Amino acid sequence: MRTSSRRNMLKTAVASAAVLAVAPARALWAQPDTTDRIFESRLTGSAVELLQEDAEFYPELYVFEQEADFVRETVSVTIPMTADAEIEFVQTSMTAEEYLDVILGRFRENWDQVEIAGSGSDANGAWVAASVLMEPSESYPNDIPFSVFIEYQAGAYEDADLAVAVVTRPDKVEEGIAAVQAGILVGDLEPLLMVESSEVLSLDFPVLSSGTSTTASTGGRRSRSSQESGEEEETTNSRGGENQTSTTTSSDYPDAVREHRTEFMATFDEFAEALALTIDDAATEADVSAAFSTIDGLAEQWLGYPDRATQLVAPAEYSSLEGLYLTWADEIATLGSSYLGLFDGTSDVDTMFNQIDVVDQADRALKAELDSL
Repeated sequence: MRTSSRRNMLKTAVASAAVLAVAPARALWAQPDTTDRIFESRLTGSAVELLQEDAEFYPELYVFEQEADFVRETVSVTIPMTADAEIEFVQTSMTAEEYLDVILGRFRENWDQVEIAGSGSDANGAWVAASVLMEPSESYPNDIPFSVFIEYQAGAYEDADLAVAVVTRPDKVEEGIAAVQAGILVGDLEPLLMVESSEVLSLDFPVLSSGTSTTASTGGRRSRSSQESGEEEETTNSRGGENQTSTTTSSDYPDAVREHRTEFMATFDEFAEALALTIDDAATEADVSAAFSTIDGLAEQWLGYPDRATQLVAPAEYSSLEGLYLTWADEIATLGSSYLGLFDGTSDVDTMFNQIDVVDQADRALKAELDSL
């Protein structure tokens, strides 16, 4: 198939799906203007700076989205083993409480349970705290609980507001918020302005588990624009009808899984950038041809992930991690085949985008398990 016809096919499919984003809470194909330590907002010109040494941006989770009621730009930061933060620049006519409910809606789309721990407002805007849970399934054998604190800072900029969500393990709320406050600057301010007034550190977050019922509710700041100028074990694993036996050390297995996950994140960045180029009218035929070659190669590479994962056999104490890792690898291989199937009629663009959602959830579960070790 000619490169030009492939591009036209993909552009038509994307347009017909009315989607340039992977999902509401995930990445646009456009990547952020960021160095390793500083992100510059395209919407406000504000800078997000990472102060803590091990804090890092998640470029693959960058979002620039326009809906009927709002425009938002989101950059995600992780502080490994401690907290994740989503920093969102917003232009909207909605109230703070209404927009907080939009954010909570994204959590409800991606988590099995969401239960409110508290909500309120002050001169800076509004806030909400909640517990969220991913319940066990064939893909995710254990409960995966988190605690969430979200602020909506109205009037943060002359023509935009700011929303900040912090996600932590239930036993690390205080540690996670403190790490975000100390490790990130939005302009020249700490990200969160309502920690004290909300009394979030003294809230009782609901303890969620499989089968519990949930409820959902939501409860003049200073302007940022004015202030910005080994023991070895032998184990046997059976998967796909094949038995394999190998020896690995207890410390080696999680590190090997982390290495594979880091590699995938880099390849997904390449995939996203190349896909953006294929639907860019300004790109030359040679550029688009090179982009499709990159995407095809990555998709083919992902098809081999399940075999690669099964070759790494886990010690018994990592059975939960092994299950999540094998599922993660399978879902990425399915993503590769869903892309390759676009051009032989066995797949369509909706299937591919939906599979990216599945990969995202599998990756979140795998990351949560790795962070808990």
